[in-house]
Amino acid sequence: MTSHHPVNIFMLGATGYVGGSFLSTLLASPEPPHKITALIRSNDKLKIFENLSEHKTNCIGVQGSYEDHHLLEDLSAEHPVVISAADADDVGMIKAVLKGMKKRHENTGKVGVLIHVSGTGTIIDDARGEYEGKDIYTDLPEPSSAHPDTKTIQSLPDDAFHRPVDLLVEEADKEGYCRTYIILPGTIWGDPDNMVAFEKGLSNPHSQQIPGAAAFGIDRGQAGVTGKGLNRWVHVHILEVASLFEKLYPLALADKAPHGAPTNSGYYFATSGEYSIGEAMKLIGEEMFKQGWASTAEVKPFSVEELEKRYGKDGWRYPGSNSRCFAENSEKILGWKGVRGVGEKSGEWDEYVRSETRRKGQEAKEKKSQQ
Repeated sequence: MTSHHPVNIFMLGATGYVGGSFLSTLLASPEPPHKITALIRSNDKLKIFENLSEHKTNCIGVQGSYEDHHLLEDLSAEHPVVISAADADDVGMIKAVLKGMKKRHENTGKVGVLIHVSGTGTIIDDARGEYEGKDIYTDLPEPSSAHPDTKTIQSLPDDAFHRPVDLLVEEADKEGYCRTYIILPGTIWGDPDNMVAFEKGLSNPHSQQIPGAAAFGIDRGQAGVTGKGLNRWVHVHILEVASLFEKLYPLALADKAPHGAPTNSGYYFATSGEYSIGEAMKLIGEEMFKQGWASTAEVKPFSVEELEKRYGKDGWRYPGSNSRCFAENSEKILGWKGVRGVGEKSGEWDEYVRSETRRKGQEAKEKKSQQ
């Protein structure tokens, strides 16, 4: 990763799993940014972030939350590059960011850069675990000859998951005051290894989907699925999400990668392989039984009542959905290809599911002993 001039970045999500990987990648670059400003809620983490300045980058923490829209607007107006790796569904937050970027363009005439993290949750269906989805999406603006039957992101309804925010990001590019690039990872998994933001205790080192599914089963005392558990999702290792960002970032700065307008081609899927939800839950069930946290390794479907209680009335269908796609734009433009947890390396994915089950089980055990 190289940059040919000092870069000042405003970053959202620096304390998160994905944001921490991006931050670590930037700090480890041979030519790191001149300055990174991050909005951070916790005073303790703000201090940790500012201590990262020893990595040749001036790290400036600003205490606040994503509800502080005026602050978001002001900070976005002060920086030529914004990295949004926070809440992919916070419309108010992204509106404030874009308002600030527009203001900067009006004041300086310069076009900013926005790299935003969405997710393949935007392409989910309503399978409810009953079938393997046939709809497969591409991040290209049109299906390729290699995969002519794929659907495009543009074919999604405006109210699809994550889509309200993504459409606002798209529109900003169309208006011309910033170039926008949207990264859409599948289920993210894995250990961020020795990345500095995690080593220093700034960023959350764990994903949500698989650990959340394990915790759900552990709380009930038996692993579970939605419906028949036949639905499938794409997955990607956290270090490969970071490597995609590492490839995209300098191209975005140099305006050498497709962005939102005029063809809406600024989408970049981050996916390696696929997994069956039912097979993943089976691994969780086996590990729970092995550890003595369940009387059986058998996977039992969750009731709608259980799912609604866990995920809410509107969210309970999410774990029963399919999310399938090809990362063609990422491969074609960035030369990126995810390989971890696939083929000969599939054992790495299996072990991740088992290890996260053990971790969540230990957490539950410790929590119970403290009550």
